[in-house]
Amino acid sequence: MKSFLLSVIFCFVSAVVFAAISPHEFQSVDPLSIKSELQKGEQVLLIDVRGASDFELGHIRGAILADNQRMDKQLPGDKNQLIVIYDDGGHSMRADNIALRLKNLGYNKIKILDGGLRGWMSKRLPMTSG
Repeated sequence: MKSFLLSVIFCFVSAVVFAAISPHEFQSVDPLSIKSELQKGEQVLLIDVRGASDFELGHIRGAILADNQRMDKQLPGDKNQLIVIYDDGGHSMRADNIALRLKNLGYNKIKILDGGLRGWMSKRLPMTSG
């Protein structure tokens, strides 16, 4: 009984801590704003946090997959470069975890794509596969 109660308390505290840092710490950004930045030639790193098979089926042109080994090698040297993270539908635990990891590495301009890939596709913005 005592261990069950401790488990419940641990889960509750973990949920509260995650809720406190995740949706509020990283701003969302509209897909059309990102398209505009890219068209102006601004440096934007897009990070897709979905699985490799989903990435292969289709992703935003220029995005990299959030694969720990490959991603680390593709991170910009400029800690002030805009980094936009997306999953299927906007904020998710995985997107927020990657954002927090990047923040801990010293990156300052981290945003989550509003609506994720579905939001991007709903605006009929360019994608690629492979």
